[in-house]
Amino acid sequence: MAALEKESKLYKDLSDLFDNNKDAITLDIYKKAVKIAREYEKEEIHYVLFTLKYVHSDIETGFSGIDKCLNATMNTVSSLTGAQYKLAFIYSVLETV
Repeated sequence: MAALEKESKLYKDLSDLFDNNKDAITLDIYKKAVKIAREYEKEEIHYVLFTLKYVHSDIETGFSGIDKCLNATMNTVSSLTGAQYKLAFIYSVLETV
């Protein structure tokens, strides 16, 4: 997601807001995130949504055994790092706008 953070100020702003409040995402924080997102153009919002959806798509190598192993590993890593919670937050905020 580092590339997206460099490419999209919207993603960076929402990511920073999440990182600064990840211990307590409240309704007020969520509303603040929505307010931030409303300041950006629809094209950037849709681009970030597209990118987040693409990042969470399953890996397809053509070998089902390898695909299952890689996808399970990626899901475990995302869960352990809290990345899924952060991306779900950002995705939800952008869908609200």
